[in-house]
Amino acid sequence: MAIKSVGIFIINYNGTKLGDLLFKCIDSVLKLEKNNIKVDIWFVDNGSSDGSLEVVQAKYGDNLKYIRIQKNLGYGGACNYAFMYTKNRGYLYNYIIFMNSDLILRKTIISELLNVIHKYNHTLQNNFIASVILINGFDKKIDYGGFFIDDVGGTWSLRLIIKDPEVIKKLREKMDFIEVPYVDGAFLFIPSSVFEQIGMFNSKLFLYYEDVELCLRAITKNVKPILFLLIGGVHFRSATTSGSLISLYFHTRNKVYTIKKYLHRLPTLTVLKILFWYFMYPLRLLEIRLLNNNQRKLTNIIIPHLTSNIKYGIISYVILKAIFKGVKMQSTGQYCITFRTQANNNLIIKLNAEHFLNEKKLLIYIQNKIREYIIKSIKSSIK
Repeated sequence: MAIKSVGIFIINYNGTKLGDLLFKCIDSVLKLEKNNIKVDIWFVDNGSSDGSLEVVQAKYGDNLKYIRIQKNLGYGGACNYAFMYTKNRGYLYNYIIFMNSDLILRKTIISELLNVIHKYNHTLQNNFIASVILINGFDKKIDYGGFFIDDVGGTWSLRLIIKDPEVIKKLREKMDFIEVPYVDGAFLFIPSSVFEQIGMFNSKLFLYYEDVELCLRAITKNVKPILFLLIGGVHFRSATTSGSLISLYFHTRNKVYTIKKYLHRLPTLTVLKILFWYFMYPLRLLEIRLLNNNQRKLTNIIIPHLTSNIKYGIISYVILKAIFKGVKMQSTGQYCITFRTQANNNLIIKLNAEHFLNEKKLLIYIQNKIREYIIKSIKSSIK
């Protein structure tokens, strides 16, 4: 296999709040087994105000390359900036990796990835956008990652049906990767030429859903989103973007924007589905047990003397405002999605009002349908 070059971009924003996790992330990247792979590691500071760039420079010196962005461009915007910054300075890589700073990599993941790509060169033809299996740092189970997308933009992860990392090892005996409609941007592995071909990230999304939108756009250009069944590392998800009304706003707005862009239009029925999703399933924003501490603290600071119902009303207002903004954002192109699965087939799971009366039964019903589909797909692939 010819020598390959890989550019790794660690995207940082006010990383000192991560404590030792930021250093563990960088250390894991520095310890990657490179074999005959040329690897450059870029620490990309995305407009931080906490001095984290200076802290990292003082600790790691010339072991890393550095990019300072003067203002926060959002995750996708920072990735775009870093890619163009390096390209314009003559750093040309076969592959690039964009990764969060709350991710600790396995030292063999790069060489394992390139070995699988070499093995399936005639199938993949360097025409893919990919990620790997990550382990959740908090519960040691499969992280959320990418998998299905439903017709109201809801993302459904592999974790819904597989939580035990040992199951992935068994799947590897049958297959090395699966085609999916989207892959998680926490660790994104992509040929440089493909990243340019599909137009890079949509920077105006700023935060959340930029990976989903990128993958759906890739599909329209006949580029395959791929999930490699390799354990890539441990992800302390949301350590860099803990929950807040701001994150809630961007997540909702960008979800609606993505739906509109790939459905071409946003009919009233779809808007009602979105509202139904947020307010009826699984009532996650209306139950205090599901509010994280940061959201609760924020609402207590802003409106300390108001009742819980009014506090939830303000959160609901943020959602509705985000939906309105999402509808108004201009977009082009069209793509109709239900549950896209590997091999460009559609898995259609029909739901009615009765399914939503019991959240637990609803999840079990959906999990069983997805599990049936996957088992069927695996059996057909090994005949």
